[in-house]
Amino acid sequence: MPRDLTRWPDIPQGLVEHLQKLYPPRCKRRDESLEEHMHYAGKAELTEQLAREMATQRSAAHELDEPEDEEDYPD
Repeated sequence: MPRDLTRWPDIPQGLVEHLQKLYPPRCKRRDESLEEHMHYAGKAELTEQLAREMATQRSAAHELDEPEDEEDYPD
C-alpha cells in the first residue's frame, strides 16, 4: 500500500524547540566554508518547516476541540 507522503506525522513541540536552539537562522560566518554554511542553512530551513507544520497541526487540533456554536443547531 503506498504511503501518503503529504501528511506529516505528529511533530513534538520539544523537538522543534530543541532544533530551534541548535539551528537558529544566521548569516555565514567568516570562518566557515560555503559548503558548511549550506549544510547549516538546510538544517535551519528544515527546523523552520517543522515549526510551521507543527503550528498547522496544533491549529487543526484546536479547531476540532472547540465547542460548536449553538446557532448551528436551530430549535
